[in-house]
Amino acid sequence: MSDARTQRPDLAPTLAGAELLRWYWLKSELISLARLFDVATSGSKEELTTRLAAVLDGHAPPQSSRAAGPLGDQLSGDLSASTVIPPGQRSSQELRGWFRAHVGPSFRFDRHMRDFIQSADGMTTLGDAVQHWESTRNEPVTVIDPQDGGDDAYASSPSGMASTRVLMRRTTSANAADTRRRSPRRPAGA
Repeated sequence: MSDARTQRPDLAPTLAGAELLRWYWLKSELISLARLFDVATSGSKEELTTRLAAVLDGHAPPQSSRAAGPLGDQLSGDLSASTVIPPGQRSSQELRGWFRAHVGPSFRFDRHMRDFIQSADGMTTLGDAVQHWESTRNEPVTVIDPQDGGDDAYASSPSGMASTRVLMRRTTSANAADTRRRSPRRPAGA
C-alpha cells in the first residue's frame, strides 16, 4: 500500500527544489535534468543537487565551491610562432609536440624552458620560446651531486623527518653490527 507521500516522483522540470532534496537520485538522472536547464553538470553529486534545487525553485544556481585554478586558459588547437603564451601555461603534451615539430626531436622541457613557460606574462609568444630554447642550449647542465650516504648529508638535509628516519635506521643497523662484533662467542655446547 503506497500513498503519494512515500512514492518517489518523476524527475521533471516541474518538481520543487525541496522535493528534489527529499529523494535519492542517481547522478546520471541529475545530469539529464541539469542539461534540460543548461546547468553545469560538473562537480560532485551533492553540488549538482544543490544547483538543481536552486534552479527548480527559481533561483540562480550557486557558484561552484571549487576555486578557479591559477592556470587559466591553456594553449590548444592550431599553434604558431605568433601564438601568445598565456599566464599559467602548463608544459603540456600538445605544447611539447609543437616544440618538437619546430626545434627537433631533442626538445624537452628542461629547467630553462619550464621557467620560461611558467614566467609567461601574456606578452610572450611561442616564437620567443623557440629563441629562448636555442639561446640556452650552450648553458651548462645542472649537475646534482650524489649523496655520499654519510651522516653529514642527512643531518644537513632540508627534509627533516625522512632523512632522520634513514639516519636512525643506519645508526641502529650500525650499532647492531658493532654489538655482534663485540659480543664474546660462546663455545659450542655451552
